[in-house]
Amino acid sequence: MKIRRMLATAVAAAVTTPALLLSVTPAFAADTVPVAGQVQDEKPKPTPAELEKLKKAMDEAKAAYDAAVTDHAAKQKYADEYLNDDGPARKGVAEAKKAADDAGTALTAAEAALKKAEEDLAKLPKDAPEADVTKAKEAVKAADDKHKLAVTTKADADKTLAFTEGGLFKGYMDAKMRADSAAGVVTSTKKTYDDAVKAYNDAVEASKPKPDPDPKPDPDPKPDPDPNKPDPNKPDPEKPPVDDACKVDVAGLSTTLVGLPEKVVAGTSVDFTLRVANGTDKKFDKVRPFAVAYGTGKSEFKAVDDMLHLQSAAAGSSDWKDVKKDEFAGTILNLDAGKSADLKLRLTIDKKSPAADGIAFAAGNYFNEDGTCGGNAMKEYAFSILAAGSDPGKVPDSKPGKVTDNVSVPQGGANSTPVTTDAGNLAATGSSGTPQIALTAGAAVVLGAGAMFVVRRRKAGQQA
Repeated sequence: MKIRRMLATAVAAAVTTPALLLSVTPAFAADTVPVAGQVQDEKPKPTPAELEKLKKAMDEAKAAYDAAVTDHAAKQKYADEYLNDDGPARKGVAEAKKAADDAGTALTAAEAALKKAEEDLAKLPKDAPEADVTKAKEAVKAADDKHKLAVTTKADADKTLAFTEGGLFKGYMDAKMRADSAAGVVTSTKKTYDDAVKAYNDAVEASKPKPDPDPKPDPDPKPDPDPNKPDPNKPDPEKPPVDDACKVDVAGLSTTLVGLPEKVVAGTSVDFTLRVANGTDKKFDKVRPFAVAYGTGKSEFKAVDDMLHLQSAAAGSSDWKDVKKDEFAGTILNLDAGKSADLKLRLTIDKKSPAADGIAFAAGNYFNEDGTCGGNAMKEYAFSILAAGSDPGKVPDSKPGKVTDNVSVPQGGANSTPVTTDAGNLAATGSSGTPQIALTAGAAVVLGAGAMFVVRRRKAGQQA
């Protein structure tokens, strides 16, 4: 498996080269710490005249911004109310409609008057006086003129109504565009005002007196008494003296995962063993074994670590305790030379986990009452996560990768003193009882997570 080879290489380099972990740390620093006394592009202090100019610019920008806000509010209100029944646009349409209705009523009346005048003229007898005929004809003409005017008025009123109704939407869009344009002015004037405020505040801050960048140390510092300071004559088995650094003892401590299958089906749990062996000629007073598991989806290179749950229990116990990725798996006391002890592990995969590639790591620290301590290199064990409901068939145990120790793991045998195993969850990093060295399980948790992270980033880059 390509991932396994890459990860083994990364882990091997990290845990077998102590300087590597220490030397790469500065590369992750967010900021470079300036050398004492070094000037970092210090700008000259602004003059009072410059401060006043900046303040004036800030006030003017504020006034422009306030005016833009007021203008936008008025235009937005007009647009919002444009289509209301009592809004300006609707009022115009109502007036046009009333005018068209009135013109229609007048036209109807003119038509009736013209019809009556024509009927009156037609009813005159043939021998009617000339004066009556002339008067009837004049009445018809007058009615016809009024009718023609009514027709024209009605036509004009209908056109006005149609134009007003047709322009209703256009008028709304125009009003909305004016409101949107005003909103843009608000945004631009707000940015100008914010920039002006920042420029003024920065100038005010720059004008303040600066503290001495290189204060002189106290010639006679008095250390504060520490009532909780431990007795230097009494060694702490997990806190070695500064000058007595722990070392990687490849031939001394072995941590092996026994019984971890090469395939695990999602929705199930598997029990296996973390075996710790003492390959030295002296007893280990305390051993802190470490184990962790990671997963990466096969179809998409996406971490599924949160779907993998690791637990530990002391040998012969059913009291399972959760093991987080930054915690030791437990504690083993009084491990005699040439002997081994077991800690039970249980790995549970969520049912919703997709098919994935899994990797588990094992490592450990030892601490002695005489102040000596050490740790071993991590071992990695690859396994596959099958989709829920899969039939794994007959599955062999996973074998460790190339990162190995040279301890001959005993296959049993009792210690001269009783061995105590306990499933604990002491944090592997940052604990007050953990030596801050790059060679123990405290570093193993960092390297394990970091190695997986590097592999994922590389894989993502290759697929980009």
